[in-house]
Amino acid sequence: MVKKPETQLKMVEKFANVKQ
Repeated sequence: MVKKPETQLKMVEKFANVKQ
Protein backbone atom coordinates (compact mmCIF):
# COMPACT_ATOMS: atom_id res chain seq x y z
CA MET A 1 0.00 0.00 0.00
CA VAL A 2 2.69 2.49 0.99
CA LYS A 3 5.49 3.09 -1.50
CA LYS A 4 7.85 4.94 0.85
CA PRO A 5 8.61 3.56 4.32
CA GLU A 6 8.71 7.16 5.55
CA THR A 7 4.91 7.34 5.42
CA GLN A 8 4.61 4.17 7.47
CA LEU A 9 7.11 5.51 9.97
CA LYS A 10 5.05 8.68 10.34
CA MET A 11 1.93 6.60 10.90
CA VAL A 12 3.69 4.57 13.58
CA GLU A 13 4.90 7.76 15.24
CA LYS A 14 1.36 9.13 15.24
CA PHE A 15 0.07 5.89 16.72
CA ALA A 16 2.72 5.98 19.43
CA ASN A 17 1.76 9.55 20.23
CA VAL A 18 -1.88 8.57 20.58
CA LYS A 19 -0.97 5.56 22.74
CA GLN A 20 1.13 7.79 24.98
